[in-house]
Amino acid sequence: MGDDDEGAGGGDGVTIETVALPDGSTTTETVTTAAPAGGGGSGGPPPKSDFAKQADAICARYNDQIEEVRAPVDPSQLAASLRGANKIARKELADLRALDPPPGREATTLNFIAALERVVGSVEKLADATDANDAAGAQAAIAEADVESDEARRLAGKLGLEECGRAGAAAAATS
Repeated sequence: MGDDDEGAGGGDGVTIETVALPDGSTTTETVTTAAPAGGGGSGGPPPKSDFAKQADAICARYNDQIEEVRAPVDPSQLAASLRGANKIARKELADLRALDPPPGREATTLNFIAALERVVGSVEKLADATDANDAAGAQAAIAEADVESDEARRLAGKLGLEECGRAGAAAAATS
């Protein structure tokens, strides 16, 4: 999707990025990465933001619930299984939307949530195609879900998310 383009830096640990929003407009985000205390430091990753901690806790809880949705024994149960996973994913999205985005990462957070919404939409299209016995529609929905899942994982990484970046059961069901 290419909605993040790194721009000029304002100095050590500062990056200015132009970010395309879901509505087609663009904005900039200034991202500051703090140097470790003492100048040299351990060189390890920066501490996890409150947003990342809260979002990952939400994603972990819902990922576990999605993984508990039983894989269908009979292909005729696939659509119901996908819809059950999507019902849980919609609750996850509502909880993620309720979080305050990290300062300077509002647009990336908005794009991350929009990508997850598109995954849910793709999984719903897959369920509809399955109900209609539409193999071409199912393949198109799987391809769409794969693209959007990759985008969501990429943006999750930019936000420092781990649990929100792992493939959930709903996305795995499309593979």
